[in-house]
Formats: sequence, C-alpha cells, structure tokens
Amino acid sequence: MKAFSQHSLSRRTLLGAGIAAGALGGKLLGAGGGGFLVFYVEPEHQAAVRQAMQELLYIPFRFENGGTRVIYYAPEEEPAL
Repeated sequence: MKAFSQHSLSRRTLLGAGIAAGALGGKLLGAGGGGFLVFYVEPEHQAAVRQAMQELLYIPFRFENGGTRVIYYAPEEEPAL
C-alpha cells in the first residue's frame, strides 16, 4: 500500500476517480507530505469507490451528533495557585 503523498496519480486525478466511481462529492484534507481524501458516497456506490481507491488506505469514520467533547487532557504543568 502506498502512502498518499507517494501515490503515482495526482490528488486531483484521485478525486476525479472517486467521483467517476459514484461519489457525490469529495474533499482533500491536509497538506505537506500527505493528506486525506474524504468522499460522500451513498451506500449503493461505496464498493465501487473503494475499488477505485484500492491502492490507498481506507479509514472508516462516522459523524457524531454529540458536539465537541474533550476525550483526553493532560496539562503540561501544574496550574499556579
């Protein structure tokens, strides 16, 4: 599996391939030496989009309705009293 930044196809080409495979939209996230492509794909087209992106790492995610939450906090130093 190739890293996103090392892929032989351009990011724009990959975005176009996802749209051609059935994604309704997509967004390139991140910068520098890598990044992510996020697609919005209806369930009936998800297998085709995954196939079109088969050389990239697939990372599933889901949206949350709970709002912002702190899931981990470690202060760097003790607060002054």
